[in-house]
Amino acid sequence: MSEVHSLPPSQEGPRDTVVVLPPGFSGADMARSCRETAVQFMNESPTWGKPELAMWLSGPYALATRYAKRESHPSIAGDVPLIKQIDVRLVDRILRAARTEVLENLAQLSGDQSSSFVLRALIAGSVARVEDGYREPTWAPAAGTTRLADRVLSLFAVDYLLRPGDYESYLAICTTCSYVSFDPSAKKRGYCPAHAPAPASGRRFTLPYPGLEAGFGS
Repeated sequence: MSEVHSLPPSQEGPRDTVVVLPPGFSGADMARSCRETAVQFMNESPTWGKPELAMWLSGPYALATRYAKRESHPSIAGDVPLIKQIDVRLVDRILRAARTEVLENLAQLSGDQSSSFVLRALIAGSVARVEDGYREPTWAPAAGTTRLADRVLSLFAVDYLLRPGDYESYLAICTTCSYVSFDPSAKKRGYCPAHAPAPASGRRFTLPYPGLEAGFGS
């Protein structure tokens, strides 16, 4: 501790530039925002086109990443208008490629707890160390990441860093439609509610008095 306090002011600068979240905004609030935004992308983007992607980038994603920023990359605000200049088919390929990459990383995380994408996000700077509104250390996704898959993964990375147990116990990916949820029953089944196998009916012979109908009673 004495060595830290004896550092010259020029070396203490980074301590003064730590991002602080708004008063009352906790790490749990950040984790919830990141998860909701990432899950929305994964489950709704199969039907998206350019307008929907632009709305997600400038809406939920921009809100989740508004506190921290990667200074070496363009801000998210500068990226959104460029979507209008991209061919529809290219947007579709970008969306599909991003979903596939994110699903592969989540599947690894859910299966053997390999959180390599979290480490990559930390090294790349798409996840930043911040202080929450109560001045407690926490994490936040950083705006400015250029690849769509990295943007989504940064959201999941923050949520994982703050709630790792949920990914071991609750993270479920439907084997039929790749629907992502945090539902222990869905994790156990391997299916989302829409694609869970129909339970066996278990119905018995329903004709009244089966013995009589078979000619055995009188």
